[in-house]
Amino acid sequence: MHGVSAHILAESSLGWFVAVLVAVSCAAYAFVKQRQLSRLRSALDRGELEALEVGVGAIHDLQHAILREIRESQRRAAIALSQVEEMDTTLRATSIAVIALDVQQRVLRVNPAAERLLGSAEARSRGRLLQEVVRAPALNAFVDEALATGGRAAAQLELPGQDGAQDTMMFAASSEPLEMPEGRAGIVLSLVDITRARKLETMRSEFAANVSHELRTPITTIRGFVDTLAQLGRTDLDRSERYLAIVQRNVARLSAIVEDILMLSLLEDPARHAALDTKPLPLLEIMRECAEDLAHAAELRRVTLALLGQHEVCAVVNQSLAIQAVTNLLSNAIRHAPEQSTVTLRCITGNGEAGIEVIDRGAGIPSRHLERIFERFYRVDRARHRETGGTGLGLAIVKHIAQAHGGRVEAHSQVGEGSTFRIWFPTQIPAMQSNLNTN
Repeated sequence: MHGVSAHILAESSLGWFVAVLVAVSCAAYAFVKQRQLSRLRSALDRGELEALEVGVGAIHDLQHAILREIRESQRRAAIALSQVEEMDTTLRATSIAVIALDVQQRVLRVNPAAERLLGSAEARSRGRLLQEVVRAPALNAFVDEALATGGRAAAQLELPGQDGAQDTMMFAASSEPLEMPEGRAGIVLSLVDITRARKLETMRSEFAANVSHELRTPITTIRGFVDTLAQLGRTDLDRSERYLAIVQRNVARLSAIVEDILMLSLLEDPARHAALDTKPLPLLEIMRECAEDLAHAAELRRVTLALLGQHEVCAVVNQSLAIQAVTNLLSNAIRHAPEQSTVTLRCITGNGEAGIEVIDRGAGIPSRHLERIFERFYRVDRARHRETGGTGLGLAIVKHIAQAHGGRVEAHSQVGEGSTFRIWFPTQIPAMQSNLNTN
C-alpha cells in the first residue's frame, strides 16, 4: 500500500513537472514570437526591410506576405514617382503654357512657359486668383466658359504680349477637367502660341493678294491695248506705235515681277544657302560694278554717284548675289533722290562684319514704315513707286540675300533729309563651309 502511494505520488510529481515545462515552453515561445513581432513592427516603421528576420510557421508566412506586399508597394510607388518626375520634366521643357486651376479659379500649378505668359513665378502665383495674377479679360472669360461647361473648351485668344511687349499674341487655348482629392474639381489650361503661324498665314494671304494685284495691272493694260491694236490694224501707224510701246513697258514690268518672285523663292530655300558659293571679295569692287551698271540711270536723273571706301575692306559673299543686292539698293536710291543731288556708296565695318551703305538725300521715310520696309510689296507711296517702275520686291530680295549669307540689313531715315540703307556680310567663311571647300 505504501509502494502504491509512492508510485502515484511519483507520477503526480512527473505530471506536474511536465505541465510546468509545457507552460514555460509556451511562455518562452510566445515571448520569442512577441519579440520577433516587435522587431518586425519596428523595422517596418523605420523602413528597414533588410533587417527583418524570417521566423517559422504562421509568423513566417505572415512575415513573407507582408514583405512581398511592402516591396510591391514600394515598386509601384517608385514607378509612380518616376512617371510624375518625367511628366514634370516634360511640362517644364515644353513651350506650351500649362495652368492648373481649382474650381474657384485659384492657381494650383504653372509651368515655366506659363510663368513667362503670366509674368509671375509659380511661387507668387500659387493660391491666388487667376484674375489677380494676369489682367487678360479674354483668358478670364474663357476660364468662366470652361468651368461652366464641365471643364472642356477650346478657343483662340488674343492676349497681351510677354515681357511688356506692346504687340498682342495669339494663342490656341484648350481646357480639360482636373479631378482632385476630396471630390474637388478644377481645370487644366493649355495655351499654344500661334502668333508666328498667324503672322505667316497673314503674310501668305497678303502676298497672294499683292501678287494678284501687281500682275493684274500690267495684264489688264496689255490686253486692252492689244484689243485696240487689233481694231486699228494698219490704218493709224502713229497710235499703233504708241500703244505698242505701252504694251512693251508692261510686258517688261510683268517679266520683272515674275523674275523677282522666282528669285525670292530660290533665296528662301535653306538647301541653297548651304550650297552658296562664297569667297572673300573687296566690297569696293562690288560698289564700282554696281555704279557702272547704273551710271546711265543716274545720269538721266541728274544724280551724282560717289564711292567711298578702302580696297582692303573685304566680305565673304557670292559675287552675283551681292551685286544684285547692292544694285537694288542703289537703283532704289537713284529713283528717290532729287535731281542734282548725290547718292553715296560707302564701305563699313564693325563687330566682325563688313558691309555697304547707300545714302540718298531724298524725301525720307516716316518712322512708322521702317519696320516693314523690307516686306514684299510693301510701299510707302504706292502711286510714286508705280511711277518710278519698282516691282515692290527689291528690298525684300536685298534682305533675303543678306540672310542667305548670314548677314543682315538696316534702314535709317529722317523725313526731309534722306535715307540710309545698309547691308552687312560676314568677314569670315563659316567653319562648316570652310570644311566643305577643303574636301
